[in-house]
Amino acid sequence: MPSLRQRLDLDADRSVTTAVRLLTARGCAVRTAPGSSLVGAILAALPPPSGPPTGVVGLAGADGLGSAELLNITGTRDLAAAVPTIVVATSAKVVPDEAFERLGAPGFERVPLELFESVVLDGEVLTPAEAGRRAASLLPVTSRHSG
Repeated sequence: MPSLRQRLDLDADRSVTTAVRLLTARGCAVRTAPGSSLVGAILAALPPPSGPPTGVVGLAGADGLGSAELLNITGTRDLAAAVPTIVVATSAKVVPDEAFERLGAPGFERVPLELFESVVLDGEVLTPAEAGRRAASLLPVTSRHSG
């Protein structure tokens, strides 16, 4: 059985590979929301364009993905509002709503999933609604107190 680190690396590799394939097929110029290691890996793996871009697509990571929103660096909402944007993440970023509500810090923003075109999660291309349903299906985190 793979270790947690191996599983996380495999999920990240699958997401990067899928996103590179998706972006290469589209032939678009790519605009990004900064700060994601997955986005950096995708940009590094993209082949040189084979011709003039056929448009612009956005690319963003996710620091947390809930049932209706994602949490990411400030500027992600503007990117998603400006161009069709793909989110790339791993299932480690998908959290139940109870936990998602506690996420946030200065420099981060919550963005409605409906603003995104698609979500690449562990190498699978999902609609934002499908990604949200995955988060909604997670069991809430409960705290236990010993008495």
